[in-house]
Order: sequence, then C-alpha cells, then structure tokens
Amino acid sequence: RVFDGSINAKWFGAVGDGITDDTTAIQAADAYARSIKSGVFFPDGVYLISSLTIYSGSTWIGSGRDITVFKARTDSTQDIIYGDNTDENWGRTTGGATQFVDGCTLIGLTIDGQYAEGKTAGHGISVWGCKMVWRDLSIRNIPGRGIQTEWMDSGSMVYGMEGYFDNIRIDRTGEDGWYFNGPHDSTLNNIIVIDAGLKANDTYDSIRANFNGTAQWQNLHTWSRSFTGSRPRYSFHDSSNSTNILNAHFEGPRSANIMLNAN
Repeated sequence: RVFDGSINAKWFGAVGDGITDDTTAIQAADAYARSIKSGVFFPDGVYLISSLTIYSGSTWIGSGRDITVFKARTDSTQDIIYGDNTDENWGRTTGGATQFVDGCTLIGLTIDGQYAEGKTAGHGISVWGCKMVWRDLSIRNIPGRGIQTEWMDSGSMVYGMEGYFDNIRIDRTGEDGWYFNGPHDSTLNNIIVIDAGLKANDTYDSIRANFNGTAQWQNLHTWSRSFTGSRPRYSFHDSSNSTNILNAHFEGPRSANIMLNAN
C-alpha cells in the first residue's frame, strides 16, 4: 500500500470551489479508498457534481452539514448519490441480486439538488441495498425524492438487512421526502422533513414506509412552511408489515398526519 488511512478527496483532484465539476475526482478517490478498505474525507467546500455512484464499502465523511456540500449540476437529471445497480434492482422482492450496495457510510454532508435553481429531475440519495450507516446529513432542494431506499425480504438473502440512520434533515423536495422500502428492521432517529411534495399538492408524502419498510422510527418532525402552496398528502404514510414510532410531531399535510394501510 502506498497509503493506509483516510483518503482526502483533494488528493485526487477535487477542488470544492462550487464551479469545477468534481465528479471524476471523487469517484477516483472512492475507488482507491475501497481498494485499501478505507474511506474518503471531504474538507470544507462546495463540490459540484453531476451524479456520484456509491458502492459496497464506500465511506464518505464530510467536515459537517453545511460545511461540506455536494451541489448538483442543474443540467443533470440523474440522482445525486446513486447506489450501484439500484435501477436494475429496484422493485426486486426475491433473491438473485449479485450486484448492489452491501454496506455504505455517509457522515457529515449536505446534498443540494438545486431544484429552485433549475434542476428538473433526480433524487437526492437513491440506494437499493442494506446495512447503511448514514448520519448528520442535510438533503435539500431536491426535484425528486429526498431519499429513496429499498431492500428485499431478509429471508431471501444472506447479507443481513438493518440500516442505521440518525440526524437527517430533508428540506424541500418535489416528491416524497423519504420513500423507505427497506432495509427493514432499521433504526431511524432524529429525522426532520420540511416542505415535501412541492411538485403537486396532496400527492406525495413527507415519509412513505412501503411494504418492506418495517422499522423503528424515533424523534420525527415533519412540517410545511406555507399553508397556501403545495403540501404533502400525509406526514407519515405506512404500508409496511410493522412499524414502531416513538416521539413524533407531525404537522402541515393536506389529507392527514398519519395514513395506515393494513398488510
């Protein structure tokens, strides 16, 4: 090994000035970090990107929310952070997947989708996989879903399932704030969703837990800034097998704070 430790994204050419496209440099830093089973550190700055692919074992650590910012190019319609092979696996309910995200870490980052500045499509984070550890994230100004995650029934796979998500703020999304369809039996703590569903009134949800979205949700707050514009349909829309919610403050939807669909 030439180096054994955290990789600085700037060693691979990332600039972080908000003007230079840093996509290629970040992917190169991640590839090398994974090859030595390490992670990538992002100093303070604004990293302009088209779309970043995250892989099994990727570990990205920023200097803190609103200090390290991934800013999407307005001419890109791709997801800002995209899990390896997610589109091909999306909707899979049985075994057989051989390429997906099996564990990844995101800490201390802001993802700015530039929805208000002209980006028309793409989710903030889109990952089909398991065993994620994400904390201290800010996802803002996203034309699609702020976050969408999905995983299949754990009985179909040998990889495990649970994810850990803590201190995540989602602010202004065109569609759902968080569409959660796994990994089930995850823990989600300190989740704030503001102004979800801006594309169409009474259509999208602040949090949508689908069939495989069995999880433990703790300390939630969803709300809307305005009562005159587009607002989410439900604050929490649950279609999972089982959901535990502890300490939640829901406000601002059009139809109802909570929608429970039996399965």
